[in-house]
Amino acid sequence: MIRLFLTNNTDVELKFFRNMLLIGAVATLGFGWLIQISSETVNENFQERIVVALLCFGIYALTFLSDWVKKQTHHFVNTLFALAFIVIMNKMVSNN
Repeated sequence: MIRLFLTNNTDVELKFFRNMLLIGAVATLGFGWLIQISSETVNENFQERIVVALLCFGIYALTFLSDWVKKQTHHFVNTLFALAFIVIMNKMVSNN
């Protein structure tokens, strides 16, 4: 497995992934809100953004509550962001 950091300090990695989850949740909701404000013609499905943000917040909260989730955080983050990327790409392709 490719390591994100060169150190073996898992606390640094956990803090990084927690920050990624928070930034992902806020950015998902924030960009959706900006899209709604900037264009009246865009029909943005805000429910999908809320689901992604809640997943980010949920995984973030679970990293404090569960040791197993804490050890597997990188898998959860990679899977969540890969799925979000696939959904975004699918929307882009289907709009053309």
